Amino acid sequence: MIFLEFFTVSHALIESQSIYLLKTELIDHEYYDHEVTEWLTERFPTQKKREEFLHDCEVIGAGLKGEMKKVRQLRNDLVHNYDERQYIETPHQIKDKANAAIRTLERLEGKIENRIQEPDPDI
Repeated sequence: MIFLEFFTVSHALIESQSIYLLKTELIDHEYYDHEVTEWLTERFPTQKKREEFLHDCEVIGAGLKGEMKKVRQLRNDLVHNYDERQYIETPHQIKDKANAAIRTLERLEGKIENRIQEPDPDI
């Protein structure tokens, strides 16, 4: 059960970081409160679409997009296929998957930190 909770929280953090990056990297500060901004960031159809959009706009690279996809797919398998047993053969595999999720979160956090450190040319 802890495994499920870990990946559910990890996925929620990835969604939150994706929304933040969409907003700060692609939208002019003066439009943050606009309806389209809300739709683009909060109500965008799916996390998969957010990931694709961030990649297509070159905010994230293919490697990070792939890592995000792995976490999302694992979380979805655990949550939506609860009636099917999820077999992970060894504790080592659990640790590897958890470490991969942590690395993904750290990479997204690095993108956000870089954005925060860059001066906003509009200010």
